[in-house]
Amino acid sequence: MTTIAFWGPRHGQVATTSNLIAVATGIAMKHQLSSLVSHTHWNRSNLELAFKKLETSRDFHLTFSDFGIDALERLAKSNRLNAEAIRSNTTPLVQGKLDLLHGTTKPDEYSHQQISNAMPAILDAADKAYDLTFVDVNSGIGNELSNVVLNSSDLVVVCLNQNVSLLDNFFNKTEYHEVLNDKKFIIVLGNYHADSKYSAKNIARKYGVKQKIHTVPHCSSYMDAINDSNALDFFLRNRNVNKKHETWEFFNNSAALGDAIIAALGLKAEEQEEGEE
Repeated sequence: MTTIAFWGPRHGQVATTSNLIAVATGIAMKHQLSSLVSHTHWNRSNLELAFKKLETSRDFHLTFSDFGIDALERLAKSNRLNAEAIRSNTTPLVQGKLDLLHGTTKPDEYSHQQISNAMPAILDAADKAYDLTFVDVNSGIGNELSNVVLNSSDLVVVCLNQNVSLLDNFFNKTEYHEVLNDKKFIIVLGNYHADSKYSAKNIARKYGVKQKIHTVPHCSSYMDAINDSNALDFFLRNRNVNKKHETWEFFNNSAALGDAIIAALGLKAEEQEEGEE
């Protein structure tokens, strides 16, 4: 399987969703790989809202219960879940390269349990349909569905920031997920500020981290695009910027994180030709 879970120890502080969007969209623009993005939140998430302007062909407010993960859960229950069913229940973002699988809207605990039970089958079917499956999971350790995804994943991207309290608690394993003891994982500092004394190099030195710590720099125009539900257009307009452009560090570093994910999974990824969509 090629499931990549984006996880962080604290909700709302570590840019988990925006990191995932940057990496998955960047890979779709750069590589000849097909990707699926989804999440484990129990309501409409920032992942969906970031691409909302693309949802013009279907009224999700009316038909959402018959679409996305909820539909796949029913198919899994009746043993009718396959790669084609996955594709039929997604929203295309970049044709043939990047699709969005909407999360559940079912509020009751029984439905949550049913979806948790079906998730391994959903991820297995997604593996047959896509080269990469990115899942934005809930922060912390208390969400059952997130834990199912984490346990099923091939790689975990651990999203941290430059908050010393959070870093202390993570590296001292106070705010930590035990699944990381048995999984490959990559560390990334989201919303990164290079001029902080808590740089990636200094953090690695302070906590004795031997692996590379990746960064996704703070980029105001990128965050504006997410808030405007126009993340894809931001990538299309800015993907070929040069080093003098204000977004260059953001694109360069998030692309490096994407390349590290591909390498960690042992995938061969050809870059698409210039101008190819």
